[in-house]
Amino acid sequence: MDILATVSGLAYQFGLPGLLLASIIVNATVFIVVPIVELAVVGLAAAQVYPPILLGLTAGLGAGIGELTGYFVGSQGRHLVQHFSAKETGIMHRVQKMLSVHTWKGTATIFILASVPFPFDVIGVAAGLAKFPLPNFFVAATAGKMVRFTVLAYAALWGFTTIVNVFVHGA
Repeated sequence: MDILATVSGLAYQFGLPGLLLASIIVNATVFIVVPIVELAVVGLAAAQVYPPILLGLTAGLGAGIGELTGYFVGSQGRHLVQHFSAKETGIMHRVQKMLSVHTWKGTATIFILASVPFPFDVIGVAAGLAKFPLPNFFVAATAGKMVRFTVLAYAALWGFTTIVNVFVHGA
C-alpha cells in the first residue's frame, strides 16, 4: 500500500478531520518534503468543498502540530543532529544563533519562514537546539502555516495557477 496515497486520501475521504490528520503526518516527517497537504488543499479549494479560510486553518493547525517533531529532534541534543548533512547543519547553526539572540525576532522569523515555501524542518530543529521557547515556536509556526495554506486555498479557488505552483512546488 502506498503511504503517500493513503495520507492524501485522508483529506478527500474524511474532509477536515482527514486534512488535519494528513497535515500532522506529513509535517511530522523531518527533512522529507512531500507537497501532499498542499495538493489536498488545492484540490478541496478548487472543488469548493470547504471555505478556503477553513482549509487554511485546519491544514495550518495540523502542520503546526506536526512541526513539533523537528523541534523535539533539535531539543534532544547534538547527537541526533550530527547525522544531518553539512548544508543542513550550517543552516541550522545560523538559525540557532539568530533565534537565541531575541525571542521576539525569532518568533517573527519563524512566522515568516512558516508562511512561505521553505524546508521548515531546519527551523524546527534549530529552534529545539537553541532551546527557543516551545509556546513561541508552536504559535509562530502554526500561524505562519495557517497563512500559507489560506493563501494557497484562495489562490486555488480563484484560479491563480502561478501562486499555486509556487506554493506547491516551491518548497
